[in-house]
Amino acid sequence: MMKMNNQTNSLYLHVPVCKHLCNFCDFYKVKWTERQFEFDQFEIHLKQALPQILNFHLEQNAPVGDLETIYLGGGTPSLWSERGANFFAQNILSHFKLNSKVEFSFEVDPSAWDEVGIKAWSDIGVNRFSVGIQSTQDHILQLIDRGHGRGEVFKLLEFMAQQNSNFSCDFMLGLPAKDYVRDIELELKEILQFNPQHISLYIYSVSEKHPLFDLILEDEKVAQEFLLVHSILTDHGFNHYEVSNYGKPGSESRHNWKYWRHENVLALGPSASGFISSESGTFRYKWQTQQAFYNIERLDADQLKLEQSYTMLRTREGLNYQKIFRSSSELNDLLDFWQNQGWIKRDQSQLKLTPSGMVVMDSLHNTLLNFL
Repeated sequence: MMKMNNQTNSLYLHVPVCKHLCNFCDFYKVKWTERQFEFDQFEIHLKQALPQILNFHLEQNAPVGDLETIYLGGGTPSLWSERGANFFAQNILSHFKLNSKVEFSFEVDPSAWDEVGIKAWSDIGVNRFSVGIQSTQDHILQLIDRGHGRGEVFKLLEFMAQQNSNFSCDFMLGLPAKDYVRDIELELKEILQFNPQHISLYIYSVSEKHPLFDLILEDEKVAQEFLLVHSILTDHGFNHYEVSNYGKPGSESRHNWKYWRHENVLALGPSASGFISSESGTFRYKWQTQQAFYNIERLDADQLKLEQSYTMLRTREGLNYQKIFRSSSELNDLLDFWQNQGWIKRDQSQLKLTPSGMVVMDSLHNTLLNFL
């Protein structure tokens, strides 16, 4: 008999269209030309993909149950506007049942949205918006090649506040320094006056060939920014529940928790990646960008353990290190040292990072891998 916990209760849909192609973004997308051709092709892709992936989840003993979380990311979902809301309701949502407390998230770009579209998506159930702010300063936004400016940031924030929307803001750290000193405290103050319920942090990262690579902040300065933001947000009532995420009580991203806990997620859209773990095995699949076909990767027990150790170490829950790593006097000595350094807290089985430990998390995790 099929186990109930094999069910898939989350949906991610990737909308691969952007008004402006920021030169630091690695997500798959194409440039919107206003001719709607891109959305014609995208909608054809989704119609072809949905029955395939529903069947694959069923074949792997991970059938889709009532959806607890839905997330539309990109790209720029807000460009899909009213047309997208109508298509999604008729051609995607109609195939699923929703949990009565479903979290339905939708990304909005400050330069690519309209009130009609936001209302249309709200009418079909969106109850959480993710706003790509990054910074409130024009010269910074221009330097990092964002497609919006300060005025568009505040127009969107004011709209969200007026609608009493539940919304999250993306905020970027480690931005390249070029003839300016960034006032992060001021920027956060400007954002927080609109009462976002959630803040996600991202660290600016580009390849060595990028023209701004030599201007990226040193790790020490990025760490200082991170600890400053941590202090400000926790003082304003946000819970730090994952390295990069802060939420007011009751406003944590339930969809993101699905990934960190390695729960099943059905994915749709070019380049979108889904996950299945059931009695049939553990699989990750990724949609091709030009055709409605997906590639499958099967994860073995060691690969899954490695991923679980990393994602759970990022969260406030931490990880049960006794279940994952080999017990030894060397490991205990190492953890004692880390605790004395103020990087971790631990009890008999659980290991959790402190804010200072999160700054050096990658180094700590790489060391722990010696004890797998």
